[in-house]
Amino acid sequence: AMHQRVLSDKSAVESVQGQVKNEQKSTAKGYFLELALFCLFFGINLTVTLLTNQILKLTCQSFEEYNDILCNSLSQNDESTREIEEKLQPFVARILMTNNLINTIITAVLSLFLGPYSDVFGRKNVLAASFSGFSLTLALNALITFISEHQRLSPWTYTVAHIPQILGGGWPTLLTAVSCYVTDTNEETKRATRITFVGTVVFIGVLLGILSCNFILPLTGPTLVFVISASCASIGTLIVFFGVNESINVPENISKCDQLKTL
Repeated sequence: AMHQRVLSDKSAVESVQGQVKNEQKSTAKGYFLELALFCLFFGINLTVTLLTNQILKLTCQSFEEYNDILCNSLSQNDESTREIEEKLQPFVARILMTNNLINTIITAVLSLFLGPYSDVFGRKNVLAASFSGFSLTLALNALITFISEHQRLSPWTYTVAHIPQILGGGWPTLLTAVSCYVTDTNEETKRATRITFVGTVVFIGVLLGILSCNFILPLTGPTLVFVISASCASIGTLIVFFGVNESINVPENISKCDQLKTL
């Protein structure tokens, strides 16, 4: 009788766990994550080329022999400025390389900690942190661009704007969290299809973002393009906060302070 009761209790626990797991899958199957990713990747890629041009412009302004009119005319395929651009390219390449190294190395190290953290305290926290980091970086880019239209700034200022993106985990953490979320919320037979759909949405967001810059920039200006970019990423962040459900059981009796200590 004792043996039968133990088996019965064990079956009951497994049944409850199975119901919780199935309930999570049913409540987390919405496509809010894909919509958020589309907004984020569209916003980021809307300013990829523009950001390089802005760094080139500020680098030009850092040389006293070049005036603002000349620096503003760069990146327009003008033969008269080709020689100046070639002179500035090594400085711009150094800044871009530094930005890429910082974003790659530091965020890769952070992802080693944020990945296991999400296994215990949920995917949504990590997703929200990543989206928020990208949104704040784009907002800072908009602010820097606005200020640069009224006074000269160092081109390294755009490097400082990457700090929120780095603290949020950057690309490695975002991709890890998305992969884990898809795995949590889809049955094994449907994961490949969902991952393919996510990849398709991301690709469309990247493509539309890159192509849209050429149409939006002449109608608005660099600052407004960055504002639109930050707004799109912010919309994606709000979708994550209010539309994406948690996909795992998160301990309810652990404070945020204790979670940070665990991290």
